[in-house]
Amino acid sequence: MFITEKIDNFNNLLNDYIKDLPTLYKTVNFFQNSLDGNLSLDGIKFYLKNYTGLSENQYNTLLGYFEEILSFMPKDNTILDENKLISVVIPTYNQKKFLQEAIDSVLSQSYKNIELIIIDDASTDGTEEIVKSKYGDNNKVFYYKNSTNLGTGKTIVKGYNLINGDFFVVMGHDDFYIDMDFFKNALKLYREHENISFICGGVLISNIKYHSLEKSKVNLPFITSGKKYFENLFLNQYQLPNCSIPTIFNKKLLDKTRPGNSISLDDVELYMKALLTGNAIILNNFVSVYRIHGNNSSFNYPISALLNSFDSRLEILHSAIDDYNIDKNVVKKVHSRLLNISIPWYLTSSKVSTEDYRLLINWLNSNASDYLSDNINYLNILYINNILQKKHSS
Repeated sequence: MFITEKIDNFNNLLNDYIKDLPTLYKTVNFFQNSLDGNLSLDGIKFYLKNYTGLSENQYNTLLGYFEEILSFMPKDNTILDENKLISVVIPTYNQKKFLQEAIDSVLSQSYKNIELIIIDDASTDGTEEIVKSKYGDNNKVFYYKNSTNLGTGKTIVKGYNLINGDFFVVMGHDDFYIDMDFFKNALKLYREHENISFICGGVLISNIKYHSLEKSKVNLPFITSGKKYFENLFLNQYQLPNCSIPTIFNKKLLDKTRPGNSISLDDVELYMKALLTGNAIILNNFVSVYRIHGNNSSFNYPISALLNSFDSRLEILHSAIDDYNIDKNVVKKVHSRLLNISIPWYLTSSKVSTEDYRLLINWLNSNASDYLSDNINYLNILYINNILQKKHSS
């Protein structure tokens, strides 16, 4: 009877506190996800604080009721032997206002055998002072600073060569975890299942400009064949997570593709390499927040970084044919789909000069001539729109 009364009181308060119906419906949906085990209490706290307009008193009252309701839900009391090290790499550049939240969300994980490697890509905003003053005495945190700006892709390669862990995570400096049991639960699954190259959960996408919050997760079976995933990449439901923070990679399997020798490493390249070496576990729960704020490194992409990424992906595709016996024609189609996603994204989200566009076309002419001949008119239109957008904004 007690729990029924609590739920009734909770629902009544929700209707009293939130008068905007779309916000109310979304709030009910988020709470239901939590009751179903797909959103942690930390995720609920994040949502309530930032997206409902509740007063502090309303927030605390609702949270109190909900914590009592959750206390009646079954719990996983598994004790995990923490003999496996998780290495987390955060490449960062001039984002000190977000970086601390990212760091704290890693250090707050219930699984404690971690090393956190922060690589500062020559920031000029005081990032070094913030990290050293707040985390200089923490023996889990290691800070490195590039003497010159290398770009995110090369900085991740550097980070990979510094890690000592059995498992690997790379996260953006502006993203953070909202499931403090994610590491623990992932390692439990690694212990229970063989030949798993990565485990990924869902992401909440927080758009600061539009003050919106959307859910994003991969819609694939719990255990998905890595080979099938790779061959069908970007077809129908075979999409990649939109970032790397919700994913823990198996370093032993990933090492087979020699990430430390890569030209560049971004989210897509890491997932591609991992899929060649094992299967994926796809979780239903939302474990992290990916923040969009207009200054994301992915929205201000230099042409040199893009072409480095293209070269790195080309290496992976050649390896798929030569080392993993994936059909050449299948790989060619995967390459075309990769370009179909990456190039329009670049031409619509970055400032592209005439020289940038010339370099892009030259690269395509040398490495993907069929794609270029099929899409040149479309690419020209995107480039002209990019120029017009720059003139309009200036």
